[in-house]
Amino acid sequence: MEQIYKKYTYRVRWSEEDSEYLATVAEFPSLSWLEEEQADALAGITNLVKEVLEDMAECGEEIPVPYSTREYSGNVRLRIPPEQHRELAIRAAEENVSLNRLICALISRPVEAQRVSSIARATSKPEQSADSTAEATAIRAQQAERFRLVVSNESAANTASETERLIPKHTFEEWPKEM
Repeated sequence: MEQIYKKYTYRVRWSEEDSEYLATVAEFPSLSWLEEEQADALAGITNLVKEVLEDMAECGEEIPVPYSTREYSGNVRLRIPPEQHRELAIRAAEENVSLNRLICALISRPVEAQRVSSIARATSKPEQSADSTAEATAIRAQQAERFRLVVSNESAANTASETERLIPKHTFEEWPKEM
């Protein structure tokens, strides 16, 4: 049998409840393996998947296609409340980008948003007067603006295929609660 078992999506994480490492495989959500060592947990789940695949082949069952080899269209339908849609559309207009580009940036760059937030927190002092608070806010805004990078190809403006890195104007904590 082809070594398809190596192409599945494995995860190993610590289980506080079991006091051992828990290994899982995304394509087979009902399978798991516990071991005291990470490497042993990964080896255990990998061997288990290999055995399950052999049994499935013998029984003529359909073998799941690994996520890593599946074809994806790049289209995702998303339902959000109308108020949130309005806020995102306004923000996209303010940023001078398409709504698609803004949403892609927001869901693909949470680490960048947290980084900007960390830098903003590092520049503020715990006890500040009203004047110094306003000054700190202005400094944070300037720093956030410095981190804003939009890489785009002018001839392909507003297309979903261009490469982009957009860091939001707001820090992670300042984003509206409904977003």
